[in-house]
Amino acid sequence: MSFRAVIEAGLDSAPDCIALSYIDMRARLVLNSASRTPLPQEMLDRVANVAARLFLAPAFGATGNASEMAEQATILGSRHIYLFQRMQTLPDHAFCLLCRRGADAVGLRRHALSLRGRLAHAL
Repeated sequence: MSFRAVIEAGLDSAPDCIALSYIDMRARLVLNSASRTPLPQEMLDRVANVAARLFLAPAFGATGNASEMAEQATILGSRHIYLFQRMQTLPDHAFCLLCRRGADAVGLRRHALSLRGRLAHAL
């Protein structure tokens, strides 16, 4: 399955999710994304910047080894849940699931871990 197809399938199988973005955190760029409705570029830029701040900031072990770094972070907004998952094989890359506020957080976390493996395999 192509990387793009994995992104699209990951969004389709994520309950209550609006968008899925794959991010290069060092470059602060969304490299690939899929969404149910069009998202403005500013939103994608913000998601990339937030991921970089979450995972590459010194507070999360940027000076430590990979086993000490955070792998997942969730932000609860007033209308949305942002679940960020760092890639295991490429620690400078992550993806973000943007979901409705009422989404099942535990189910999203499980989905993100499964999706991480599928994305890594497609790379």
